[in-house]
Parts: sequence; structure tokens; C-alpha cells
Amino acid sequence: MCTNVDNQETVSSSKISRLSDHIEENVSFSVPTSKSFPPPPPGNPDFMEGVSKVGVLAQDSPEAHEARDLSDKLCKMGGFLFIEGHLFPATDSTSENEQEPENVEANRSEKTSKPSKRPLRFKGSQPVSITQRNIAALVNSDYCVTYKADGTRYLMLIMGPSRVYLIDRGNFVYKPNVLHFPTVSWVRENEKRGPNSGRPDFLNDPDGHLFNTLLDGELVLCHDHSKPPNISTSEISGTPRFLIYDIITLNNKPVGRSAFFERYSTIDKQVIWPRNTGGHLGLVDFSTQSFSVRRKAFRALQDTEELLKPAFLQSLDHSTDGLIFQPCGPEDFYVLGTCPQTLKWKPPSMNTIDFKCKVEYQRKVGSAALALPILTFTSASYHPSSPMMLVRYLKLSTSSRVSPANLIGCVLPVLYYRISLLPLLMLGLIAAEATATLTVFFWCV
Repeated sequence: MCTNVDNQETVSSSKISRLSDHIEENVSFSVPTSKSFPPPPPGNPDFMEGVSKVGVLAQDSPEAHEARDLSDKLCKMGGFLFIEGHLFPATDSTSENEQEPENVEANRSEKTSKPSKRPLRFKGSQPVSITQRNIAALVNSDYCVTYKADGTRYLMLIMGPSRVYLIDRGNFVYKPNVLHFPTVSWVRENEKRGPNSGRPDFLNDPDGHLFNTLLDGELVLCHDHSKPPNISTSEISGTPRFLIYDIITLNNKPVGRSAFFERYSTIDKQVIWPRNTGGHLGLVDFSTQSFSVRRKAFRALQDTEELLKPAFLQSLDHSTDGLIFQPCGPEDFYVLGTCPQTLKWKPPSMNTIDFKCKVEYQRKVGSAALALPILTFTSASYHPSSPMMLVRYLKLSTSSRVSPANLIGCVLPVLYYRISLLPLLMLGLIAAEATATLTVFFWCV
């Protein structure tokens, strides 16, 4: 059963399982040359608004490639894949092919040094929405619960001193200006020093800083309720804070392959405690850090109702938009990609639907091109094979040729049953009579 954790992130050691200190696997990685990296992700990075002390890396730079590559390797080392109802340790074969390899050693030996032509994908664990089909899991399995913060999800990669990165769901890489994570051993050693012994520099100590550590969490903007909101500006503002809710690797060790409570305890003991203690001792300068870092609080499943009460919501200094139900049994490891056991719930006012939008372009001699949007619902209320025809047509110039990004401007209003006269992507309408079909998929977020 999950213990209650208050907003100060204190925890009772008698109620939370502790991580074993005897994890055998410790993998070393070689840094690939710049020529061996796969291409960067498509599109443009878009970091969370309101956070200023974080830089956006050039996504095709060696630094960004190295961060993505190491994050990918650490995910495979510390995570599991859920395939056809079973968990398998992630390897290069299972991660890429999404199937259990028949001979792991043979597959590894057959790998070549040729770089992939496809960009690396974000491998962080993703919850699924609660439905009538999976809600019984909350009764039949071990779960704890936390609120769903209204922030931005990132993997935090700690490669070493001055090499801490944030990786978003698009697999874009960002770099906080200053963010330090001293080790437990370094802090304990320097606790013994007298106040006049000088200020040691853990950044230059080989064992002073975390390395090859991969954390999962969300960045939120916190607001002081005692101060009135600034309504004179439309800019998003607040104090940024990173809430850690899971861990995949710690100092090259596959912590993600341990039970959830062990991972949760490791976050407190190995990441939060040394950082906070170092700050209180004057060994870590919090005033220079890009943002604060805390462990996110989880509660026992029977406390779910408390998380929905106004008193709790008003006690938080950041916004929420639902609940996350975290599996916490002895074999609930960190699952890469979609995890069918991790459930999310949103209030009706914040819920979304799944749909497919199919846009058909038709042109005949002497007439303007017409685009007929067809909205197909795939929510529980509608059968996927029952399309709903939208009334309004979109008139397009036969010479229109714009980027696919502009299509989103048309598709998003479809979600709210509105169609705007926006330019769409024309796919090769150069013949006297032509038809092009473009299908766009959306899913609940």
C-alpha cells in the first residue's frame, strides 16, 4: 500500500520499501561519433512558456545527439516493454521491433555500426485513459494515486556536472543553465567537516555528482497564493519546479527494473535528500539553480477522494487537471511507451475525444477545388465506422501549396465543430481532374 506523502516530501521509512544496494548490472556506454547519430526529430522544439533559465539546443548539434542517444540507451537498460500482455526487458531488438527476440545474443552480435535513418523516439512511459474495460484493475491490483499536474512532461538526463538535460515528448533536447545533483556519499562525507573547513567543490570531485541518471517528471509553474495575480500582462509567469515521479537509471544502474516503491524511495534517498541537504549546509547554491526539484507526492488509493476536494486543490501552488493511478505491486516495473496498467482520469470539462479526420480534395474542369472534411468519431459514444459529414466545404485555389503545419490550423477547429476557410495542403493537383486524400489521426492527451 502506498504511504501518504505531504507537500514537504517527507516520508516514513517504515512504510516504503527500500531499494536493494546490490543491483548487479552496471553498463558503460561509448559515445558515438557525430556521423553515427540518427537524424534529429522532425519539427521545431518548443520549450515550456514561463521558464527562462533553460536553453534550447541546436537539435542537430553533437551535444543534443549525445543526450538523445544516452537517454535512449538508459531507457533500454532500465525499462521493460509491455508486449501482448507480458513484460520483457527492453533491448535494442525489443525496443525497435516491439517483439521479444528469440536469441538476444545473436541479435546483438548481428548489429552493425550503421546509424539509423529514422529519428530516435521518446521512450518515456505513457498512461492510458480509464475506461469500462480497465477500471477493474483498480480493485484487482495494487495501486496508489497522485494528482495530474497541469505542466509539461520531460525526461531529465543527468550525464554529469554541468551536463543536465530535459527531453520532451517530441524528443527535443533542452539544457538548464545551472542544475546540480551531488551524491549521497559526497554529502555525507562533507557533513563531517567543520564549518570552517572551507567549501568543497563537488563538481570537480569524480564521485561528487550523479551521472548517467534518468528521471521522469513534469515541470510546473508555481504561484504564491498570498500575492495577487499579475493581470497587467498576458505573459505566462510563475516559479518553475520539476516534480520527479519516477526513475529509470541511477549512476548507470537499472533502477527502473525494481518495484515502484523501491524506485520512489530511491528518488528521495539518492536524488532529493543529497541535493536538499547540500543546500542547507551551504554546499549547493540554490540561488543559482534554474529551477527547484522535488519528488511528487503519491497517496494510498483510498485517499483518492481527498485529492479532488477543494481544500487539497487550494493547498497546491500549481494547477491540476485530473488523477494518475500508479500500479505499485512487486512486479510493476518501469514500462517504456504505452503502459496499459498506468491509468489517467480527467474531469469531464477537461476530457478529450479521439477522432480521425479525412480530407478529400476533388477538382473538375472549370471549377474550384473543394475539400470535404469527414469527421469520424472513435470515442465510446460513436462507432468508428459511422462518419459524421461536416456541412461546410472549403474552397481552395488550385495553386495553393503550403506546409503541412498549416493543416493543423484547419483540423484543430474540427474538434470544436468549426471549420475555418484556411489554406490546406494541395497534393499534386496538376491534372485536369485529380483526387487526393490525406488522413490525420488524433488521440486523447
